[in-house]
Amino acid sequence: MSGVRTLAIAPRYCGPPGWANGGFSCGSFAAGIDGAAEVTLRKPIPLDRQILIEADGDGYTATSDDGELLAEARPAAALDGIRPPVRPSVEEAAAASADSPFRGADHTYPGCFVCGPEHPDGLEIFVGPLEPGPDDREAFADSFTIEPALAEADGNAGPGLVWAALDCPSYVPPYWAYAPVLLGRLTAEQLAPVPTGEPLVAVSWPLEVEGRKLHSASAVLDRDGEILARARALWIQLRQPLAS
Repeated sequence: MSGVRTLAIAPRYCGPPGWANGGFSCGSFAAGIDGAAEVTLRKPIPLDRQILIEADGDGYTATSDDGELLAEARPAAALDGIRPPVRPSVEEAAAASADSPFRGADHTYPGCFVCGPEHPDGLEIFVGPLEPGPDDREAFADSFTIEPALAEADGNAGPGLVWAALDCPSYVPPYWAYAPVLLGRLTAEQLAPVPTGEPLVAVSWPLEVEGRKLHSASAVLDRDGEILARARALWIQLRQPLAS
């Protein structure tokens, strides 16, 4: 791979107060990697500041305007093992969202672009509990629509939006007991275009907990239940709240 590019993440795509949404950042950094990609976040990502994206072997590094390493993006193996335990309809996902803790007063980052109830024009993905599937695994879901105004030239969502929609749902409600947490790594694979202006489903489920490391998975489905994108996430329980 070759080349250098710069980007600045607009304040609209915020996560924790004063910082960028982790998933949107990861997708923006991984753009240009074919197939599945793994992005490791080394620092909170600043908003509205120039970030240098530089080719590094078969991936990229993201560096702040003062030279600090922010993230590393690398190709990854296909996520063939990431399959939702339940594939809810748009209506079932919307119903599950009614019982989502993301809607409540305990939300750690209520202004988040993806899952914050106080963001004025966010994605509003508030995953709530589904009825368990045949293997009794927990799963959570919500339905959502990406505004056509945010589309790429082809009318579909760009990688930043796709990864964002995979990010916050993977902070599954059972992990809220570990708050505050922050996304440490996101490995994602887009299998098909993710349309804007159409109902979609975000579904997520826990994998395992290793001390302060919380592993989970997520997927974006179309209205027919087909997987458009999927991800495996690593969340880190913080020792203290993130400073804004």
